[in-house]
Amino acid sequence: MGDKPRSRSRFLATNLLVLLALLAAAELLLRLSAPRPLPPATMPPVLDVFLPVERDGETWMSTDFNSQYETDGVPLDAELSPQEKQAITRRVRPLLEFPREKPPGQARVFVLGSSPIWGHIGATKDDHTLLALYLRERLDPARCEIINAAHIGFGAPQVLGTADEALRHGVDLAVVYFGGVMPLLAPEVDREQLEQPPEALRRHRLLSRSELVRTFFRWRESKQEPEVDPQLVPAFSPGSKPLSEPTRYDERAVNVIKNLQAETEHDYRRMFTQLARRFTEQKRKLLFCTVATNTADIRPFWSLHLEPIGPAEREQFAALYRQGQEAVAAGDYDRAAVWLEQAINLGPTFADAHFGLGRVYRALGEHDKARAAFRRAKEYDASNERALDRPNEILREVAAAYGVPVLDVETLLRELPASNGYLGDELFLDHQHMNPLAVQALADALAQRIPTVISE
Repeated sequence: MGDKPRSRSRFLATNLLVLLALLAAAELLLRLSAPRPLPPATMPPVLDVFLPVERDGETWMSTDFNSQYETDGVPLDAELSPQEKQAITRRVRPLLEFPREKPPGQARVFVLGSSPIWGHIGATKDDHTLLALYLRERLDPARCEIINAAHIGFGAPQVLGTADEALRHGVDLAVVYFGGVMPLLAPEVDREQLEQPPEALRRHRLLSRSELVRTFFRWRESKQEPEVDPQLVPAFSPGSKPLSEPTRYDERAVNVIKNLQAETEHDYRRMFTQLARRFTEQKRKLLFCTVATNTADIRPFWSLHLEPIGPAEREQFAALYRQGQEAVAAGDYDRAAVWLEQAINLGPTFADAHFGLGRVYRALGEHDKARAAFRRAKEYDASNERALDRPNEILREVAAAYGVPVLDVETLLRELPASNGYLGDELFLDHQHMNPLAVQALADALAQRIPTVISE
């Protein structure tokens, strides 16, 4: 009789321990699956872009770092005369320096971002894509001081670093245009982890958030060649020959592509959230610009199937895709539309088939269909060379959460008479870098918005 209470007590104690263990395991799983909080807003700057110099007894902030290719605004390899280089330097120099003490009655405006707004520089007055220079020509210098803090090769960490510098130096408004393209692989990144399905990668926390972008830029600065398998994920750059693989579906390569996209999207959200948080905390203004890319005249850099498709279907797809291309070459657009539509029904994620169909629709005068096909071609491009739609959506989400105004650059450019309703070679130098006409249109729109944003 006396053993029964003890047995019952042991049974209850055992069940209680099991229950506590289950609760602890559940709490641990919840913690592991919960989204990581953003790093604190006091992240130190990556670079000191502006350094103090003494000039006539006054301290100025100055930089000679204009980009990884250019110093003082003059292309190092440009075939320009000394007089032309001197003229460029005189035009650009005021954008790269400013007095430490802000003049009274003047709004200090920093331009933050990457190569689309600070890249090409020519010898003539309007032969450049320097957004800050066009803004300086359009805004009253007695009321607005325009300072460039955008550079070729800048990623999210560098943009945040220059934003911190802008806040230290009395910025009133920062205009932000950031490309947001996918990062490349770097030696520190475990490629085998990237080859896992995205769901497993996120669940097991095999990668540090944003690490891909940070390691990529460390690689760029160290000039070390990343150890990647070009057969799995080839590298692309502006001017690369498009790679089309109509019979290829490689689950490992697709996992790498999707994981890079996911990490880039996270890094993009983190950067814009940190920008909005820091400027809001210090009661400074921001103006975000969406990113526009050349969709109508640049073929996808890399086309392969991004969703499972069997070997027989891939061979059938390749035959239809080839027939469509041959029909386009022969000018038989009606037949080409039939072949390419059938191919896309079999392989809906093959980028170059959508691009070819967009060109066919454009030739047939079906412009809404053409624009939609070009956009799908860009979204399914497996390379890292053009910004996708999702970063612009993230930008708008962050802007709405913090009350930051947004300038829709895609709509702005598409409405220009020169565009004919398309984002193509009429407005771009290459896949993503706007030409002077497009940058001037952006400057016109910003020059109207900036005084309003500052005064709000």
